[in-house]
Formats: sequence, C-alpha cells, structure tokens
Amino acid sequence: MIDEYDKPIIDFLEAENLHIAKQNRAILRNFYSIIKNADPYIEFFLMTGVSKFSQTGIFSNLNHLNDITLNENYAALTGYTQDELEFYFDEWINRTLLKFKSISKETLLMHVKQWYNGYSWDAKTRVYNPYSVLLFFDNRAFENYWFATGTPTFLINLIKKKQFNFNQITASGALLDSYEPDDLDIRTLLFQTGYLTIKHIDIFNGIYPRLPQPRGRTIDD
Repeated sequence: MIDEYDKPIIDFLEAENLHIAKQNRAILRNFYSIIKNADPYIEFFLMTGVSKFSQTGIFSNLNHLNDITLNENYAALTGYTQDELEFYFDEWINRTLLKFKSISKETLLMHVKQWYNGYSWDAKTRVYNPYSVLLFFDNRAFENYWFATGTPTFLINLIKKKQFNFNQITASGALLDSYEPDDLDIRTLLFQTGYLTIKHIDIFNGIYPRLPQPRGRTIDD
C-alpha cells in the first residue's frame, strides 16, 4: 500500500517551485515503472493520493491500474455512512447529548450531518469525514477540524488569481480525472483536494454538473 503517492509533487505546485515538482515527477515515473514488471509477485496493491496525474505524467509504464476513484462500488470506502455513524457511535452520540441538553437526538444528528456529511463520489452515497467525526465526539464541539489542519497556500492564491466563480460549476469526467502541475484547472484541483463534491452525474454525457457543496468535506475536508 502506498499512501499520498503524489505528495512530492503537490508540495511544490507554487510557480517558483514548479521545477522541483517536475523533477520529482520524473523520479516517481521511474519508481512506479518497475511495478508493472513486478505484477506476478504482487497479490494486493493499493495506491492513494490527493491528485491523479495523467498516464503520460507518472504512470506511462503503469497503465494497467484500476482507478476506483469514481467507481460507485467503492463510494462508501473513505468515510462513514449515515447508518455506520448512528450504529457505531451511538454511545458517543448519547454522551454528546449530555452537553447539548436543550436539543433532541434527531436535532443533534441533523447538525452533525450539516457539518461533516457532504462528500459523494457517485452523487448518491454521502459519507462523513472520519477525522472530523472523531474529533467532534472527543471535543463535543462543532469546528472545522479538517480545514484547520492546513489549506494549501497555492490553492488560495490560485482562486484569487483566477477570480473563480463558485455559483455554478460543470465539469466533464475527463477533466476531473487528471491534471498536470504546469497546466492546472482549478475545478480539477478543488475536486481532487476535496473542496468540491459531485451533486449530479449525467450518465449519458459524462458531465458532473453543480459540484459545489456548502458543508462536510467541501469546507471541512
């Protein structure tokens, strides 16, 4: 298992450091090229990361991977579903109610959902941010826990530079699928870093309309 495979690149996406990102991309390309030849010896292989670079970017020699990012069979893989939250955290929900004495259990769950349940990979299954849920039940306070861990400076600067309009966002599946460090589309970047989620999929045209999501992972993840 390889986690955050792309970190040596995305840490250097600012204009002044872009040459370092390209150098690291070349190193990673050589590193991952050996995996294909090692296929007979690998029983299980899982790679995760924030971004997905094009086949020519890193994986030109590793073209037999199965990308499960937008596969609906794995839509609940990276977060808690509503049923999982209410079943596994029932004790913690009741403990939290001791602090929020003036509201009902249903009202508490509604607020937790508004804060931390907003991300979807298939426009149907919504999942809770695990990091934020755990900290919420530990602190019993609504905060933007994941956002507080750090927001890339280059992302904020890019939004300001392009004067990006969040009112209406439509993107093709191909656009969301990959990007290159020297040709960034802000919609792709916002989606892959978790600030936008999928609200509807046009299954016939491969278009993902109206990506913005006001809470959950879009603000807190």
